[in-house]
Amino acid sequence: MTLVAVSCVFLFYNKIKLDATESETSEPAVTYADSLPDDFHTFYDRFHTDSIYQMNHIIFPLSGVVQQGDSVLTLITKQWLADEWKLHKPFDNHGGTFERTFTNSNSIISETITGNGGMFTVEKRYSKLAGEWHLIYYQGLVMHG
Repeated sequence: MTLVAVSCVFLFYNKIKLDATESETSEPAVTYADSLPDDFHTFYDRFHTDSIYQMNHIIFPLSGVVQQGDSVLTLITKQWLADEWKLHKPFDNHGGTFERTFTNSNSIISETITGNGGMFTVEKRYSKLAGEWHLIYYQGLVMHG
């Protein structure tokens, strides 16, 4: 009887450990804030998987900021042109290193990607123009602190 009880505890412990490992290694599900319009979800997924669609849904020249400098980092404004744009791929949290949040304020949806506990951020802003969503602003990777 003791052997059966020990075996059950061992199997139960291994099942918990296996479930935790699977949840840590599986791809994160795409989640959106409740305040986002349903058509934004479809746009966002296609924007990051269809390169032609992405290029057609960016307002060029695209305004934003980048961080530059060697010993002193400063933010400077930038205008991205279509021929220099690097395609954006679907979000990858790199095993929990990065987090993504969405906010909807006056029909402008901001996506903020934060890494290393807030040490790095990237921001994108989207707006609906002529009935379709477009990327209207991009803040490249910025280091804080």
